[in-house]
Amino acid sequence: MSKRKQPRIRTKMHTSSTGIKITLRGLPPLVIPRLNETIVFPDKPTYEVPTEDGHVEVYEHDLESLNTDEDRAAWDKYLEDLEGAEVELTSKVIKVVLLEGIKVQPKGVEFEKWKKRQALMGMPVSDDEEEMLLHYKETRIIGTAEDIREITLIVMELTGVPKEEIDKLVASFSDSVESES
Repeated sequence: MSKRKQPRIRTKMHTSSTGIKITLRGLPPLVIPRLNETIVFPDKPTYEVPTEDGHVEVYEHDLESLNTDEDRAAWDKYLEDLEGAEVELTSKVIKVVLLEGIKVQPKGVEFEKWKKRQALMGMPVSDDEEEMLLHYKETRIIGTAEDIREITLIVMELTGVPKEEIDKLVASFSDSVESES
């Protein structure tokens, strides 16, 4: 008789910097790969090298192969487009984490006060339950950029994302949050 594997813990209680207690939960395993598919990452610029037999070999540029102003301009555009794609992916990951990775049921007097404060600030609260809940999470649960980072990392861990991928996310995440600030 084989031992049955213990299921991975998929939820964790957390208190954001605003003092609100929330339940964080892992995402379905195919959500992040599907998000990746929605982003167009740029191709590296290339250069051609003629061979002795009359053919042409194509290579991707790297920092060592940038010999002309045209090469450097193409590389700069590539880096700019790559950063844009990474920022877009990070923004989508954050939105998915807010929508699917945070479980909270706002209610009561505090929730009604929040809706009134939003109206006073000129930020209408949607009648659509999902839009209202996202708005609440964005404006009431997330108090700092560190909240976004910490919550996203915990949700990624609960999802089962490999540590190497989480480390890459942390690096891109820091850049994205700084550029959005």
